[in-house]
Amino acid sequence: MSIPAASNGDLTYELTSPVPGMQIENVAIHASDRDIYGILKSRGKKQDIVLWAGSIFKRSQEQRTSPIALTVSDRILGRGISSMLLSYSDYPAQGNDLSRCVQDTKYCLQFLSQIGYERIIIVGHSFSGAVAITAAQTSDKVIGVITLASQTLGAQTVSHIAPRPILIIHGLADQTLGPHCGEQIYSWASQPKELVLIEEATHRLWDRRDILEPLLIDWISTHMA
Repeated sequence: MSIPAASNGDLTYELTSPVPGMQIENVAIHASDRDIYGILKSRGKKQDIVLWAGSIFKRSQEQRTSPIALTVSDRILGRGISSMLLSYSDYPAQGNDLSRCVQDTKYCLQFLSQIGYERIIIVGHSFSGAVAITAAQTSDKVIGVITLASQTLGAQTVSHIAPRPILIIHGLADQTLGPHCGEQIYSWASQPKELVLIEEATHRLWDRRDILEPLLIDWISTHMA
C-alpha cells in the first residue's frame, strides 16, 4: 500500500504488513536523496507514538534490533501507544554521521505527522541520544525526549528542547560513555528535566532491565496521558 506524499513533495511512503491482520508493518520512506526503513507497531487512535531512533542496526551482516525498543514497544502497545523503530539509511556505512542520521530522523518525523500522529516522544540510545536531542528541536509534534547512555557530542543544544520534558538515563557502570556524560547533558538541559543514574548498569543498560523497563513505561505513559 502506498500513502500519499507529504505536501512538499519530498517523501513517498510504503507500508506492508508481514502477516495479514497484525498491527506490525514494515515501512519504507523514500526521500529524494535516500531511503529509510523501519517497523511500525500501531494500535488504537493514530495520535500517540514513540520513535526509537536508530533502534534497528546491523552488526556484520546480521540485522539486529534493540531489546529495549522491542520489549518496551510491545508493553506500551497494550496501553494504546504506538511505536516506530527506525533504521538509519546506509547504516553502518553512515552510522556515525550525526547530520545524516538527524536528517533520517527528521524524515521519519515528517512521515509520522503525515499519516496522522500528533504527539511523538523520541528515544535515542548512545550515539542516537544526540540524534534524538537534535531532531526533536525541529518538530512541534515532539512532546518529549528520552536519552539512554547518550554521548555528549551533538547534545550541546539540549536546552532548546524546553519547555518539553527530557529524561536522561545513564548507567553508573558504563565504561563506554561514563555517567559524567549524562550529568553533563543534564547540566546543559533546561527544565523540565530528569536525570536517572542506574547502579550496576553498563552502557547497554538492559542488564538492569528490572529498573529500566518500568521506568521507561511509566515515563512514556505519564507524558502521553
